[in-house]
Amino acid sequence: MYARPNQVTVVNEENVVTDVQGTRHEVSDGNTLLAIVFKRHPSEKDWHPVGGEHGAWKVAQKGMKSIEELNQLMRDGYVHVFSKNDELWSVDLGDLPGNPTDYPFMTATPQNADYSIGYYLVDMDRC
Repeated sequence: MYARPNQVTVVNEENVVTDVQGTRHEVSDGNTLLAIVFKRHPSEKDWHPVGGEHGAWKVAQKGMKSIEELNQLMRDGYVHVFSKNDELWSVDLGDLPGNPTDYPFMTATPQNADYSIGYYLVDMDRC
Protein backbone atom coordinates (compact mmCIF):
# COMPACT_ATOMS: atom_id res chain seq x y z
CA MET A 1 0.00 0.00 0.00
CA TYR A 2 1.19 3.53 -0.70
CA ALA A 3 -0.13 7.07 -0.61
CA ARG A 4 0.18 9.94 -3.05
CA PRO A 5 -0.12 13.54 -1.94
CA ASN A 6 -3.05 15.56 -3.26
CA GLN A 7 -3.66 19.21 -2.42
CA VAL A 8 -6.63 21.54 -2.66
CA THR A 9 -5.94 25.01 -1.26
CA VAL A 10 -8.77 27.37 -0.33
CA VAL A 11 -8.34 31.01 0.71
CA ASN A 12 -10.14 31.88 3.96
CA GLU A 13 -13.72 33.18 3.90
CA GLU A 14 -12.45 36.80 4.07
CA ASN A 15 -10.54 36.18 0.79
CA VAL A 16 -7.41 37.56 2.45
CA VAL A 17 -3.87 36.16 2.31
CA THR A 18 -0.85 37.19 4.37
CA ASP A 19 2.60 37.58 2.82
CA VAL A 20 5.93 36.62 4.41
CA GLN A 21 6.26 40.13 5.92
CA GLY A 22 2.87 39.77 7.62
CA THR A 23 0.99 42.19 5.33
CA ARG A 24 -2.58 41.17 4.50
CA HIS A 25 -3.83 41.31 0.89
CA GLU A 26 -7.31 40.77 -0.50
CA VAL A 27 -7.65 38.26 -3.34
CA SER A 28 -10.02 39.68 -5.96
CA ASP A 29 -10.76 39.83 -9.68
CA GLY A 30 -8.14 42.63 -9.87
CA ASN A 31 -5.21 40.34 -9.02
CA THR A 32 -4.24 36.71 -9.47
CA LEU A 33 -3.20 34.13 -6.89
CA LEU A 34 -0.84 31.44 -8.17
CA ALA A 35 0.55 28.19 -6.76
CA ILE A 36 3.78 26.49 -7.83
CA VAL A 37 5.12 23.14 -6.63
CA PHE A 38 8.89 23.13 -6.01
CA LYS A 39 11.49 20.37 -5.59
CA ARG A 40 14.63 20.91 -3.55
CA HIS A 41 17.72 20.89 -5.75
CA PRO A 42 20.42 19.75 -3.30
CA SER A 43 23.52 20.49 -5.39
CA GLU A 44 22.41 24.07 -6.10
CA LYS A 45 20.88 24.67 -2.65
CA ASP A 46 17.65 26.06 -4.12
CA TRP A 47 14.18 25.02 -5.27
CA HIS A 48 13.12 24.24 -8.84
CA PRO A 49 9.50 24.33 -10.09
CA VAL A 50 7.80 21.01 -10.87
CA GLY A 51 5.18 20.55 -13.58
CA GLY A 52 3.48 17.72 -15.40
CA GLU A 53 1.40 14.92 -13.95
CA HIS A 54 1.72 11.63 -12.10
CA GLY A 55 4.19 9.42 -13.95
CA ALA A 56 5.48 12.28 -16.10
CA TRP A 57 6.82 14.94 -13.70
CA LYS A 58 9.26 17.49 -15.06
CA VAL A 59 11.56 19.62 -12.95
CA ALA A 60 12.65 23.02 -14.30
CA GLN A 61 16.36 23.40 -15.00
CA LYS A 62 16.62 26.41 -12.69
CA GLY A 63 14.81 28.13 -9.86
CA MET A 64 12.40 31.04 -10.31
CA LYS A 65 14.01 34.40 -9.59
CA SER A 66 12.21 36.94 -11.81
CA ILE A 67 8.87 37.90 -13.32
CA GLU A 68 10.19 36.87 -16.74
CA GLU A 69 10.90 33.39 -15.39
CA LEU A 70 7.43 33.26 -13.79
CA ASN A 71 5.87 34.16 -17.15
CA GLN A 72 7.84 31.39 -18.87
CA LEU A 73 6.79 28.90 -16.18
CA MET A 74 3.16 29.88 -16.80
CA ARG A 75 3.59 29.25 -20.54
CA ASP A 76 5.28 25.90 -19.83
CA GLY A 77 2.50 24.67 -17.52
CA TYR A 78 4.24 24.82 -14.13
CA VAL A 79 1.80 27.31 -12.58
CA HIS A 80 -1.65 26.67 -11.06
CA VAL A 81 -4.11 29.60 -11.00
CA PHE A 82 -6.70 30.05 -8.25
CA SER A 83 -10.32 30.49 -9.35
CA LYS A 84 -13.44 31.62 -7.52
CA ASN A 85 -15.88 28.87 -6.54
CA ASP A 86 -18.88 29.56 -4.29
CA GLU A 87 -17.40 32.96 -3.31
CA LEU A 88 -14.08 31.41 -2.19
CA TRP A 89 -10.80 31.38 -4.12
CA SER A 90 -9.30 27.90 -4.49
CA VAL A 91 -6.95 25.77 -6.55
CA ASP A 92 -6.85 22.00 -6.98
CA LEU A 93 -3.23 20.99 -7.46
CA GLY A 94 -4.31 17.39 -8.00
CA ASP A 95 -1.77 14.63 -7.51
CA LEU A 96 1.56 15.96 -6.35
CA PRO A 97 5.02 14.50 -6.94
CA GLY A 98 6.70 12.52 -4.18
CA ASN A 99 5.18 11.07 -1.03
CA PRO A 100 3.00 12.91 1.50
CA THR A 101 5.86 13.05 4.00
CA ASP A 102 8.10 14.79 1.41
CA TYR A 103 6.21 18.07 2.11
CA PRO A 104 6.96 20.40 5.06
CA PHE A 105 3.35 20.43 6.28
CA MET A 106 3.32 16.59 6.53
CA THR A 107 6.70 15.80 8.10
CA ALA A 108 8.21 16.07 11.55
CA THR A 109 11.34 17.71 10.06
CA PRO A 110 10.11 20.43 7.65
CA GLN A 111 13.66 21.66 7.03
CA ASN A 112 14.38 18.31 5.32
CA ALA A 113 11.35 18.37 2.99
CA ASP A 114 12.02 17.52 -0.65
CA TYR A 115 8.99 19.39 -2.02
CA SER A 116 7.18 22.60 -1.15
CA ILE A 117 4.32 24.70 -2.52
CA GLY A 118 4.80 28.42 -3.10
CA TYR A 119 1.89 30.86 -3.35
CA TYR A 120 2.19 34.18 -5.20
CA LEU A 121 -0.29 37.05 -5.43
CA VAL A 122 0.44 39.10 -8.53
CA ASP A 123 -1.06 42.40 -9.66
CA MET A 124 -2.63 41.36 -12.93
CA ASP A 125 -6.23 41.19 -13.98
CA ARG A 126 -7.82 37.84 -14.54
CA CYS A 127 -8.49 36.94 -18.16
